[in-house]
Amino acid sequence: MSLRAQREILVPTEEGSCALRAFAALTEADFSRRTHFIGGRFENLYLDRDRIPKLETILDQAESRAQEILDWGAAPLRCAFWFNAQGLGQATSEHTHEELDELLSGIYYLSVPKHSGDLILQDGRLSTRITSEAGLFMQHLGVLRPLLLSADYANFRRLFL
Repeated sequence: MSLRAQREILVPTEEGSCALRAFAALTEADFSRRTHFIGGRFENLYLDRDRIPKLETILDQAESRAQEILDWGAAPLRCAFWFNAQGLGQATSEHTHEELDELLSGIYYLSVPKHSGDLILQDGRLSTRITSEAGLFMQHLGVLRPLLLSADYANFRRLFL
């Protein structure tokens, strides 16, 4: 795949389904922080890692893949994560993950209804469009500019971390 991105199905979708059910049961008080208020919603919703136990499996596998991709060895990696819940007609703005010391960025889709938008990774004038699907895990190196497009279809709801 171009643009130094790797696409794979990371964990069984049942793990994602359990995490999705747990996410749906959360209240506003459960989130430790919210950032990026765009289009009438916060794009980033932060939780403590142990708030949804099924996340451990997903995050552990993501960290393991990151160590492989970066040829990191046994040294520990720090894994930051947040949720982005999109409703009908919502999209995520173009952005980079270069605020701190990011070596690798990724996205894992917990839920993707039919007719959802695509993930677009941009690197200068080059871009790659990826069709999102539940269980899809994407990791990309460097400071690519991800943009998540939505489609205007009924019952649209997409959740990823």
